[in-house]
Amino acid sequence: MRILILSCNTGGGHNSAGMAIKKYFSDKNIPCEMADALAFLSEKASILVSHGHVFVYQKLPRLFGAGYKYEESHPPKFIYKSCAMGADALYHTICEQGYDTVICVHAFAAMMITEIKKRYNPDIKTYFVATDYTCSPGVGDLDVDYFFTPHSFLSDEFMSKGVAREKIVASGIPVREEFILPVNREEARKILHLPEDSRILLFCCGSMGAGPMLKITKAIQEQLTDDMYLVVVCGTNRQLYRKITRCTAESGNIRVVGFTHQVRQYMAAADLLLTKPGGLSTTEAFYQRLPVIAMDAVPGCETRNLEFLTKNELAETASNINGIVSLVIKRLPDSEFHDKISQNIESLFTGNPTKTLCDYVINKNKL
Repeated sequence: MRILILSCNTGGGHNSAGMAIKKYFSDKNIPCEMADALAFLSEKASILVSHGHVFVYQKLPRLFGAGYKYEESHPPKFIYKSCAMGADALYHTICEQGYDTVICVHAFAAMMITEIKKRYNPDIKTYFVATDYTCSPGVGDLDVDYFFTPHSFLSDEFMSKGVAREKIVASGIPVREEFILPVNREEARKILHLPEDSRILLFCCGSMGAGPMLKITKAIQEQLTDDMYLVVVCGTNRQLYRKITRCTAESGNIRVVGFTHQVRQYMAAADLLLTKPGGLSTTEAFYQRLPVIAMDAVPGCETRNLEFLTKNELAETASNINGIVSLVIKRLPDSEFHDKISQNIESLFTGNPTKTLCDYVINKNKL
């Protein structure tokens, strides 16, 4: 068994899911590599698409959302044709390296695999991993052996888009093992040197620091009480980090963090998470039993995520910045809200999704 995981550098979530899968297989001494699918077009194409995605996502969120909405009602033919241009190079790599299993954690990669199956009909097992709480545009047209979906509640949606029931495996979104481990809030706060007696709000919007984080931080800053503490994680957005650091310099109960490998520790230390509803980040929070306030900062697939979260009472939201800030200040000290959301999360998120997914792949390989 030799596994190739295909991702794309269009945000941290897909790569995070891929790395969680890779680690599980590697820990079992199963040969496994991870690659950027867009690099099979060319390195320049990968950089262009990745940087372009980040720019539109951060600077033009409404345009991003409009494009996604259009694709929901129109098959993404142009994207498929563009991805198909990398099919030959990817197929040659699969053959040369002897991969017999390919796991795609991004739809672009699965489009390449779909084209490979059309052209070559290779003897390999193929899987697609959905990392958002919806069936994204084009997913129903993919030709892979199995679809790993975020939750059994989404099975009907995937089938309505053309995915056969027998191909759906409701594994959950794969997250790193550390997020499955029990929370020790006191220990996490000591490690991070955070106040032990405060109500801590963690505010982050993905690896790119997307959305109106500066405006919201300023608004929250004005309403923080002495027993509240705010941690703002800006990710790779250095400009945002500098701006928020300057405007909060005089605040003794606000910490501003750039890119960090301690997200799990910050989640363990927090009482409440304010975030955009990314599939990976919300799933990580749920396995930490952390209540979420979600804002629709970037329309598109995350709008569908938000609909899933609010429908199942896993998170709350508001329609504008003032509403979000008021909701955060109201819910941060609200123990009844915390208990209710935590109970809902616990009833819907059990087990280890990475283990479920990987064990399924291993068992299928034995057949």
